[in-house]
Amino acid sequence: THLHLCTSEPATFGAVAGVSLGAKASLDIGAPATAGTGRRVTVAAITTGMTASATGTATHYAIVDQTNSRLLVTGALTASQAITS
Repeated sequence: THLHLCTSEPATFGAVAGVSLGAKASLDIGAPATAGTGRRVTVAAITTGMTASATGTATHYAIVDQTNSRLLVTGALTASQAITS
């Protein structure tokens, strides 16, 4: 339900809070599709509505199910992003 921009890759849902620089709720996530030997979903570009909660450099993202306290997926950003609170 939320995408977080993070200073490092969190390993658990609880760890997201310690590394998150900001979050965006209500993501537009596409349907799963075949990608090589696995599956992939596409998240629409975020152009508005991101709320910065700290200042730093984001190097990773985390998508979480906030309602059920679950970490769904993490990964490295293709380029680091400066975030200003």
